[in-house]
Amino acid sequence: MDWDKVDWRSFADNDRPRDKSDKDIIAGGGVVPCRICDSMFGRLRLTKRYCGKCFNGFCEGEHGTFSQGRGAYCVQCEE
Repeated sequence: MDWDKVDWRSFADNDRPRDKSDKDIIAGGGVVPCRICDSMFGRLRLTKRYCGKCFNGFCEGEHGTFSQGRGAYCVQCEE
């Protein structure tokens, strides 16, 4: 893993770049924290998965899922 490409900043941090979504960071080869683990539990869990609706990173299995033919959704956006 290229640790220089990790977005370590909290989702709530004011210095987090708002012009880049987690999807953009992951597509550029980076990793991001699961935003739900970060905001709800203050826990750092790195991921390369992002929600197809809100584009925030999520940890697969616990805070999001991949569905055949539907893409990936976090628990906040799951329909």
